[in-house]
Amino acid sequence: MIKIPKFFHKILGEFQTKSSLVVIGLFVIISGFAIGVLGYNEWKEVSLVKQLVTWFLFLDISGGFVANLTKGTDILDRLYLTGQIH
Repeated sequence: MIKIPKFFHKILGEFQTKSSLVVIGLFVIISGFAIGVLGYNEWKEVSLVKQLVTWFLFLDISGGFVANLTKGTDILDRLYLTGQIH
């Protein structure tokens, strides 16, 4: 397992496997690319700042979605629920 920097603990947990990190990264890249390609007609009409903000939020939410399904995040959630960490 790989130790995750404290800044990312709420998203990824304290530890993650390499395979989980690869799956999260691939999902974010593929889903971001798909949204860009499929929504091209809508994206081109929006200002660059709005595109960047929307893109960042989408990548953050999609990465968080997959991260919530991993073992590392599950372990951290159990520790919060049992009161072992605050």
